[in-house]
Amino acid sequence: MKTITLEFEDQEWQILEEGIADPIDWIQNAANVKIGKVRNRIVAKEQARLMETDRKTMPASIEGLLESFFSQTDYLNAADRVTAAPPDPILSND
Repeated sequence: MKTITLEFEDQEWQILEEGIADPIDWIQNAANVKIGKVRNRIVAKEQARLMETDRKTMPASIEGLLESFFSQTDYLNAADRVTAAPPDPILSND
């Protein structure tokens, strides 16, 4: 399990409390929604990848599909993909 700490200036926290009854719960729910969306995308992507191979079986559970996806030898998370991507010639100052 990962624990994160977020820091807000006092006034920023007051702004959150003005607009949201429970900012901590709202932040957790926002993360949960993102996790659910990305999980669904990963599962669909992994099912498609496995269907294109000559494998005879496929994991039957979401957890199994996630394990299969993350155990790929060439797997890169989002931060690693950004680092590995060639620079955008339009954005470079060369």
